[in-house]
Amino acid sequence: MGWHTSLLTGLAAHLAANGVGTWRPDGTAYAPAETAIVLGKMPPHPDRVIALNTYPVGQDGIGDVTVGLQVRARAGRDPRTALDLADAARDILDGAVRLNLGGVWVSQISHRNGEELTALPTADTQADRVERVDNYYLQASRITALRSP
Repeated sequence: MGWHTSLLTGLAAHLAANGVGTWRPDGTAYAPAETAIVLGKMPPHPDRVIALNTYPVGQDGIGDVTVGLQVRARAGRDPRTALDLADAARDILDGAVRLNLGGVWVSQISHRNGEELTALPTADTQADRVERVDNYYLQASRITALRSP
């Protein structure tokens, strides 16, 4: 398993272990009433979903990186439910320190920004569900064959 996949898998398991949602790494379908935690793209079902993605931010030194984490929350038509879901994730992530997430050592996580996402009128059936995106920065260890402490 690659570094990003290990990190995202560890984050999904961490959120699930703290009651934010349900993580099924085997790809088993989620029940309509569950809050799914997924990696990558937002699925069409269930209504309540947290989708996790990473993006590059910078190299902090030999073996240390800053990685951006996008946490996208969707939760039905009422904007308060998406906010509540995003808040539940933030309560677990923002300010977290010294975590082993899927074998990746993360020294700290900090919230950077966030906003409500508005679906385009021509969008598919997801247009009637409210989404919010929040971005975090993770300070992590990323040792490679050519970069070691």
